Amino acid sequence: FLISFITTLLLIPRIIHTTLKLGFLDNPDSRSSHRNSIPTLGGIAFYISLIIIFFILQKENDNSIIITLLVSLSIIFFTGLKDDLKNISPKIKMIGQLIAVSLLMIHSEFYIFSLHGFLWIYELPPFIGIPFSIFLLIAIINAYNLIDGIDGLASVIGIVVAFCFGLLFYNLELYFYVNICIALISMLLAFLRYNFSEKKKIFMGDTGSLIIGFFLGLLALRLLSLDFETTSMISIPRNFIPLIILSILIVPTFDVSRV
Repeated sequence: FLISFITTLLLIPRIIHTTLKLGFLDNPDSRSSHRNSIPTLGGIAFYISLIIIFFILQKENDNSIIITLLVSLSIIFFTGLKDDLKNISPKIKMIGQLIAVSLLMIHSEFYIFSLHGFLWIYELPPFIGIPFSIFLLIAIINAYNLIDGIDGLASVIGIVVAFCFGLLFYNLELYFYVNICIALISMLLAFLRYNFSEKKKIFMGDTGSLIIGFFLGLLALRLLSLDFETTSMISIPRNFIPLIILSILIVPTFDVSRV
């Protein structure tokens, strides 16, 4: 918690200074809630913090999974960064997300193989489960991206969702994912310090919202892919887990459905 919190807290002022110097600002328009040009690219701090955290956690999980996560994270990061620096077409943005998400499907713990009776659906063959998992993760990424509209909204929702997921993973004794949740919470808390500031305000931009949405979606997929033996550790029927995840993600889910 302290490492990711302090790293983010120290990096953001330097990012603000650099973006002001280079002119990478979010200029207000008719849809904006801010009146002045605000530095963006706050997500760069998230990216660097997560790289440090994965380096620390490399002994906690299979190295191949961490390498895959780092590659996917980097693709998501550079997609968001390109969009923040120079608006890219939705098609290019979607291709970047699709490549990053598809890489995760190398590992069985990131795709859904069964809904265990939820909506009367049981086993899902790979040719259905993998595309469904990709669709679900991309939907969560863009749902989170869409709610990043006013100061603090995306950050607070991200903190609440990561906290709920962290509690579930803690009870499931999946501590690698607990640590990811802790890192997300600490980064967003540090970011809020500047997002709510009048003199040192910064936005996370697509760089940040895509990264946070990516990891919240990844955590949701990990919960959905759990086998019966693992879920037996918590007093929740296996077929209730999709409903619990939906309730945790209800704000971005309802918002993107309405839009």
